[in-house]
Amino acid sequence: MSGSVIIDKKRPIYYYNRIITIDGISYGTGIHCIMTGDNKELINFIKKHDYKKSPDFYRCLMLYAISKKEENMEVSYNNRYGYR
Repeated sequence: MSGSVIIDKKRPIYYYNRIITIDGISYGTGIHCIMTGDNKELINFIKKHDYKKSPDFYRCLMLYAISKKEENMEVSYNNRYGYR
């Protein structure tokens, strides 16, 4: 699965993708979370999130939920490999 994003140079974005490592090789999970830099919910999450007490997967789900609320942002997934 791959994803693409068009970045507006005048409007900064945050791009979060959970990375897992298996046998020394790191992979993106395919869950792309894109948010604008002025997203108040994201800024509040970054300030208040307890990174030591929360598992990475929880953080991934929370950021995914925040990113789904973003207006005017869309992630396109290419998951058509042609296998039958």
